[in-house]
Amino acid sequence: MVQSISIIIPTLNEKTNLSRLIPLLCNKSAVKQVIVVDSISSTDAIENHFSHDKLTIIKSRQRCRSIQM
Repeated sequence: MVQSISIIIPTLNEKTNLSRLIPLLCNKSAVKQVIVVDSISSTDAIENHFSHDKLTIIKSRQRCRSIQM
């Protein structure tokens, strides 16, 4: 039996790194969902750059990673 996992990624200004990471994670069969918690970024909003059925983007007003998790 293959188990599925959910991945939570707290971010701040990580659009460049996410452009490589999100497709890689979303195409893995064991990954059920990828949740990106985006802090108040100075870059473009990441939801404008990524779209996938497994991807959920949450905007956070806090920059503290422990709060984002």
